[in-house]
Parts: sequence; C-alpha cells; structure tokens
Amino acid sequence: MSSRYDCTDAAQRAAGISEATEALRKGELAVLPTDTVYGGLTLVFRSARSLVWDLGDTKGTVAVRMPMQPVALDLLREAGPLAVSSANLTGSPPATTADDAEAQLGAAVSVYLDDGPCTADVPSTIVDLTGPVARLLRRGVIPVRRLREVVALIVDDGEEEDA
Repeated sequence: MSSRYDCTDAAQRAAGISEATEALRKGELAVLPTDTVYGGLTLVFRSARSLVWDLGDTKGTVAVRMPMQPVALDLLREAGPLAVSSANLTGSPPATTADDAEAQLGAAVSVYLDDGPCTADVPSTIVDLTGPVARLLRRGVIPVRRLREVVALIVDDGEEEDA
C-alpha cells in the first residue's frame, strides 16, 4: 500500500521525507517533485567501474542531474544520491502532479511526496559529455546560448542557437 504526503504542510513533509528515505533504503520506490518535468540540467558521462547501482542498459554511461526543488533537496540530504527516472510509464505523458504519477504507477510506489503541480512543463536540457566535445541531446529549460558560455557544444539539429 502506498503512502502519500502533502509536502506543503511542514509536519507531513517531515514525515514524508522520513518514510521515503526508509522506503528507498529498503529498495522500494518513492515519487518526488522536481523543478521541471524531468529535472534540472542533465549531464551524461561515461560510468566508472566503481558505480555499483544497476541502472539498466546504459551503454556504459550515467546521466547526472541536480534538482533545485526544495522537497527533492530535503530527500537528497536524508537519503544521499539517488538513481531516478521520470515518474511515468514508458510511452505515457510525463507526470506533472502526484495524481498523474499515482494514476500511472499506483501501488508499485511506496511513498508519494506531493508538493503541488510541477510549475514548468519544459524538460531538462541534456548534454552528452562522453566525447571530446559536448553534444546537445535534448533542448530544454537551459538555452544553447547559455550552455555555450561555459562549454563548446555540438548541436546536431541544424539550429545553431535558440531563443
């Protein structure tokens, strides 16, 4: 049976973070809010042999992102780094609310941390750093021009810049 916590209420948020941390330590699933549909900036690296998490067939890579959403940060402080995915079934629309996630994932998830609807419907920007030059894999919340301020970047979709 799943538990659901209203993270806009301080007491429920604390209880939810605690229960989600415990569930994750037991290998169970928890749904947590993120800043965008999929997270903040996502960086793809070659995975180190020392990485012991089973991330599925990643072809020797690992994608890393750091959210700025307060509930997600609270959970990370308690649980440590997490291997996460978007809260939707493959081929289904992204969940932008806890209700959406629960409708798709149901009792497969032990704890739902509900902090209200996702305020952004733009996915994270994904940059592949496994080659000699960074490659844009998906346009998202961070514009190409901003990325180019910090790294040389290959954009394959024919457009050099974005708005």
